[in-house]
Amino acid sequence: MRSFVAIDPPDAVRDALIAVGHRLDPERSRARWVRRESVHLTMRFLGELAEEQVADVQRHLALVREPPVSIHVAGLGFFPGPRAARVLWAGVLSGGVERLADSVSRAISAAGLPPEEKPFRPHITLARASGRATMDRELIRRFRDFSGTEFGDFVSHDLILYSSRLEMRGAVHRELARFRFAAEGRG
Repeated sequence: MRSFVAIDPPDAVRDALIAVGHRLDPERSRARWVRRESVHLTMRFLGELAEEQVADVQRHLALVREPPVSIHVAGLGFFPGPRAARVLWAGVLSGGVERLADSVSRAISAAGLPPEEKPFRPHITLARASGRATMDRELIRRFRDFSGTEFGDFVSHDLILYSSRLEMRGAVHRELARFRFAAEGRG
């Protein structure tokens, strides 16, 4: 099953992210916008896993001991950049998220999965270009007016293991397990 590890933002942050998407792209250009219920901060994408691998990942994630993580969501950007924009994202600022990502990576490696090849770049994906196209030029032009938008702050107390099934209307995520952060963190 296709799986990933994530942090979910609270409703207020999700609503702010979705609202800016409607203002940025009111006609819903060729971008595929993430549905409100699917907005998340991916800590690690795992890809296709067998059920026994999912069980191993769950056992190792349960051993992660980090304190709750303070997160500030602000700003917008594109991957790989505005000239060839394929993904529109909201920025995530938090030193705790970087430390948590390291702990998650160690847990995933201990579960026998290969290490992530790309460096961790905390962000929340809002939209993707359809097919092989890039984002609509009008959306990119309007982006400048919203690039510094503040979406809110929150403290995350949970790490979530999700399965993800791709459907015509987009990915459908199902929570497989939830891991509460240690109140005291590492000691």
